[in-house]
Amino acid sequence: MIDRRILENAARDYNGDKYSEEFYTYHLKVLQYAEDISESVIRAVKYLFFWKLGKVRSKQTPFSSQLRFSDSKGRQYYFIHTTENHSKVIEKALEKERLKTAISFRNGEVAYDKFKFYADELTCSAIVLPTFYIHIWCPIDYPILDEKVWKIFCNEKGQPVFRYTKPRSWGNFEAYTSFFKRLVDDTGLDWRTVDKGLWVLGDRLKEMMDNRSIKPPIKSKKFASLDYEKQEIKLNPTQIPPNLLNKAYYTVGQSVDNVPFRYRGIMITRELIKITMELLNAEPTKTLPQNCRNDVRERTPDGLDRRIKESLNTDLRTANIISDVLKLAGIVKIVPAKNPQTRRIVKGTKLLREWSWSHVNYG
Repeated sequence: MIDRRILENAARDYNGDKYSEEFYTYHLKVLQYAEDISESVIRAVKYLFFWKLGKVRSKQTPFSSQLRFSDSKGRQYYFIHTTENHSKVIEKALEKERLKTAISFRNGEVAYDKFKFYADELTCSAIVLPTFYIHIWCPIDYPILDEKVWKIFCNEKGQPVFRYTKPRSWGNFEAYTSFFKRLVDDTGLDWRTVDKGLWVLGDRLKEMMDNRSIKPPIKSKKFASLDYEKQEIKLNPTQIPPNLLNKAYYTVGQSVDNVPFRYRGIMITRELIKITMELLNAEPTKTLPQNCRNDVRERTPDGLDRRIKESLNTDLRTANIISDVLKLAGIVKIVPAKNPQTRRIVKGTKLLREWSWSHVNYG
């Protein structure tokens, strides 16, 4: 179990050459004290993303460009150019309306549940950079999430960890945030020491797994296809367009209750609605058998219930309840569906055509 001594010792091995602490804290402070959108704010956001992506260097190379920053020792900093996809993420992060909302979020005028949708629009390919956008505006309340610290989180929770284990949803981020805050409280360490310690521990765990040449499962049950032509679905289902998602929240609010609310013992949240619609939309038939079980995810047969459990890192039975809520809102209908394992006809959930979207990149 991780304790204060383990975290302090690990934090001492943090890679400060590749991830300069002074560079990071300087630009965080720019955002903490900014009163409006300025050139320094835009630069701070851009530079922090460069830092997160591991592109910042204190030595010039033939492929680097100079940054407008030098540290307390007078060292000039440079960056290595990012990929086209990462450049698009940064461009979105710098959009005027998003920056305005970010400052309001930092000031407590915009709730996390609202601001995370502005962050979610940055990319549909991963959760790490959107959560980093949350972090840079409220670093004490929302830690940095990445593959390394997620592996440590899963290991501490007794969950199986593979070389390619990584966070995939806002539910994962929120679970990790709760874990992180408990560590800060229990150890009495400052949040940055905890953050660096977990990062180093996760790096060590990842290195151990690489050295053992651990291979990922050939086919994870979590993402086994249920279409009848035996085609595998994508690891990350295409995210729902923001305008359609907002429409869904409004429709559920008008038809059932304002989100979030409790329904038959289960909290109906924005994330649960989003994940359910995305899982259904990823299927060629827009349909999944519910296959609900009051059991842990490992003993839940593949279907909507299992996939929700996997996506939200929970063992709660939810598929039948969220399906009924979305049915009341006219977003899905309950239909007979064939269970691919047993070939029996069971209760299924189908996303209605007007609520589905094509598999294109909205990110």
